Amino acid sequence: MRSYAIGALRLLNFTDIAEGTRWARDDFHNPLIALSLTR
Repeated sequence: MRSYAIGALRLLNFTDIAEGTRWARDDFHNPLIALSLTR
């Protein structure tokens, strides 16, 4: 699962994975956006 999450963050142009995980953690909708489950 971690590899998929890192891949999704890289598709969103995050080069710093720690920054990407903070982005995903800070707002509930961000991980859904990363997985294209919302608009």
